[in-house]
Amino acid sequence: MYAGNRDLCGAPLQNNCSNPENPPATTSKNKYKKANGLRKVWFYLDITCGFATGFWGIIGVLAFKKEWRRKLFMIAEVTMDKVYVAVAVKISKIKRGREA
Repeated sequence: MYAGNRDLCGAPLQNNCSNPENPPATTSKNKYKKANGLRKVWFYLDITCGFATGFWGIIGVLAFKKEWRRKLFMIAEVTMDKVYVAVAVKISKIKRGREA
C-alpha cells in the first residue's frame, strides 16, 4: 500500500527523518497549495453566482409580477393567522390546565 513512497521515514523504515542529506520533497506540497488556492477561488465564485441567480430569480419575479407578489403576501398572512390561532389555543389550554 505504501510501497514506493520515498517521503516515509521513521522507526520501522531505513530512512531517518532527521537526515539532512535526504529531506522529504516539498514540491508536492507547494503544488497542492497552489491548486487548493485556485479551487477556493472557483468555489467562492460558484457560490456567489448561485446565490445571486437564486436571489434575483425570486426577488426579480416578485418585483415585476404584481399578482404573484400579492398572492405570496396573502399566503404569508393566512399562515401567520393560523399560527396565531394555534398558539392562542395552546396557551388557553395550558391556563385552563393550571386552574383545574
